[in-house]
Amino acid sequence: MLRKRGRPSERTSTDQTALLKTALRLFGKSGFEGTNIKTIASEAGVAGSLLYYHYTNKEGLWKAAMFLLGQELHAEMAAAEKLFRDLDPLSFMKAWMRRFVYFSATNPEFHLIITYEMANSSKRADWLLEEILHPLHENFSLKAVQLQNDGTIKKLPLANFFSIAIGATNVFFIQSYQMKKLFNTEVFDNSEIEKHADVVNEIIFNGLLEPVNN
Repeated sequence: MLRKRGRPSERTSTDQTALLKTALRLFGKSGFEGTNIKTIASEAGVAGSLLYYHYTNKEGLWKAAMFLLGQELHAEMAAAEKLFRDLDPLSFMKAWMRRFVYFSATNPEFHLIITYEMANSSKRADWLLEEILHPLHENFSLKAVQLQNDGTIKKLPLANFFSIAIGATNVFFIQSYQMKKLFNTEVFDNSEIEKHADVVNEIIFNGLLEPVNN
């Protein structure tokens, strides 16, 4: 969330969505342990007491922020289901992946936070799995199994296929600095996002090898 220059005045009320987006950005940057209520309040331009009033503690704020993002993701995928329902299964999966690439570009902190939390077992990790990740996994797996069973794609282990596909959509964006320094690529430019969606679908569904001319 862009803010004007200078120190913001502390307010006793604020736009909850904007506040949660600020919290997401900071949790994505520094992780749960490395982020504190005072910093979030300062960045959002509100009194710290307001955050405690609405969310009780840091974990309450973290859950509210991730739940907001989870709702946005689920709404995005539900919209894809309606928009692409008349496509054949393979075209549907490609369109689904393209939609997820755009979500990843818009919300890189989502994958940063997931990466932090899924490295180890914790109550927060279990909460994320139950509230946000299981529905995403079930949706993806259902489509993948359908494509495997009808012989469209290889019957690869779902755990590997899922991690490769989801990783392909987001690493490009969460490592934006590396992409800029090594390849002079501005990953959040619309043209680069669209290009990345093309590349992801090409590699996952067509592979890397050029056809051999006999």
